[in-house]
Amino acid sequence: MKELPFRNKVDLALLVLGLALLAAASSNALSVPFFWDDHALIEQNPVLSQIDSWQKIFDAKFWALPHRSVSNAYYRPLVIGSFALDARLWGIQPFGFHLTNLLLHFANCALLFLGVRRAGSPSYVALLAMLLFGAMPRLTESVTWISGRTDLLATLGAILAITLYRSEPAAWKMRVASALALLVGLLGKEVALAGLVALVAYEWTIAKQTQKRVSLQIQESLLNLFPLLFAVGFYFNLRAGSGVSLRPAFSLTFVEHVGAVFQALGLYVGMLLTPFQPNFYVGTLGIFVVGQIVLGVFVGAGILLALVAVFRRALLPRNATFFVLCTAALFPVLHWIRTPLRPLASDRFLYLPFWALCFLLFANYSRLSQRTQRFAALALALLAFGFLGATHKRNRDWQDEVRIWEITVGKMEKISPKNGLAHVALAQVLNTKGRPQEALGYLETAYSLEKQFQTLYPDYLISTSLLAGWGVTLSSVGKFSQATTLLADLVASSPNEAEFRYLYANALARALDFQAADREFGEALRLYPQYTDAYNVRQQARQAEQIWRSLPPETPQEATSIRAQRGLAYFLVGRFSDANPIWIEVVGAHDTNTEILEQAKTILVLEQRLFGETKESKALAEAIAKADARSGKF
Repeated sequence: MKELPFRNKVDLALLVLGLALLAAASSNALSVPFFWDDHALIEQNPVLSQIDSWQKIFDAKFWALPHRSVSNAYYRPLVIGSFALDARLWGIQPFGFHLTNLLLHFANCALLFLGVRRAGSPSYVALLAMLLFGAMPRLTESVTWISGRTDLLATLGAILAITLYRSEPAAWKMRVASALALLVGLLGKEVALAGLVALVAYEWTIAKQTQKRVSLQIQESLLNLFPLLFAVGFYFNLRAGSGVSLRPAFSLTFVEHVGAVFQALGLYVGMLLTPFQPNFYVGTLGIFVVGQIVLGVFVGAGILLALVAVFRRALLPRNATFFVLCTAALFPVLHWIRTPLRPLASDRFLYLPFWALCFLLFANYSRLSQRTQRFAALALALLAFGFLGATHKRNRDWQDEVRIWEITVGKMEKISPKNGLAHVALAQVLNTKGRPQEALGYLETAYSLEKQFQTLYPDYLISTSLLAGWGVTLSSVGKFSQATTLLADLVASSPNEAEFRYLYANALARALDFQAADREFGEALRLYPQYTDAYNVRQQARQAEQIWRSLPPETPQEATSIRAQRGLAYFLVGRFSDANPIWIEVVGAHDTNTEILEQAKTILVLEQRLFGETKESKALAEAIAKADARSGKF
């Protein structure tokens, strides 16, 4: 692979222009709030503040959160390390995390531009390649979603490894640099291993061009690849020492497993053909659609023929390398390897394969006839600008967490039956916005869908996130008996889960069963002594208990001071639907005093900090404003 600096100022100008267009299309990503997994992995993750050395980065498990004794953990230390660095530089604010994602994405876009130019295609073709990849609407899941950084880092490492690699005997320094780049990619996400597979294909096609004995070809290729093999071995040694583990969600027969592989392949091809329809979840593992499977079989046959061509040296080394990169990057997400994933496909898994596909198409652009090139350039330019607009629009959806999950639920109901994942996610967001009654409906639908799926696969276990969220929501709407029963069952099934103990204790406190709540808070803290939320809420529950036990039985003509104490007790245990009407009544009472009014203001601030502005908090704010006006305070 030849070195290719900028051939002229036009190259530099077009690269800058392309990056500027991508920056304009993606600029609204910088104002997107933390979303979905970001809350657990970044916003509420105490591990980030505890990382103060390289050793802790390499020991950390992705998704193995300290308050959970059992979870599906991944080994992605570079992602965790980058999150910790962002947190140190910017604080726990989404802007800085989004900026890092965009810079990584732009680096991958620039590498595509340079790679296409190196292949000999014109500058404008390299620009089109960069724009189509950089603004592909389905790739917003990797770019705009902070937790999608895994694919950005893996792609950067794999592409740099291929770019730096040299097969000449004297170029051992470049091969070492390539191996280091591959290691960086692997520490971001294991899909970077596709870079090694692609370079094996490169070595194979190069070796086949020589007239040397096969044994000598293999020996020289292994020697060239040794630094990369060493890097991969080093990575797997680190990974093995971390103790990460993954558990399949349920069992499939061999025939079902094969069907799922081809269906996933068909889905990914369909997703490439429908780039303007991004979605978090595409298909459901175990729910088969014949048309998708048939498409996958045809595509699989084409891939097999192309791999035979690679083996027989019918492809150029460059084309063989990036074709194998595209194929190998898809391989892990075709469900050959059993994982906990229930969706058959996801947009973010297209990031590296689509990069390789764009390179293949645009690196060979000059093979088209002149007339075809002109027509293709116009069509691709229009598509690229369509992508830029669609990405900007998709990022606007990301601005509102409720809206984007509502969109996703609507799509899931049409294309992914018997899958309640999106409903659970939407319910979680609604709960954080102080809208538990709406959340309850989505959780009930999700449970119904999950039960339907369980009739097909009896060994499938209904998501603990669904059950936990359902229990919390039931307690939020005042259905305390149902809530505590459900959460007690969850605790019984996983007695060593500090998080479940904490949620159960919360529900008990809301039910005013203070003694049982304190016991469960204590168990949560025993299992995870640094559980700050459990400690703080326990202290609030104890304060509420003291107030509650000091109150006389409730009467219709209760004194305002007593009424305020009752409202405070409800607020402290999280019974906001009971507390808010009381506080509105109290601040509107003729005998309310300054102390009670200041207490109401404090409660309003805390409630708005928890849920933002809700109908209930607006009503309380209006009542306080009227009380201030009556007392002459403006």
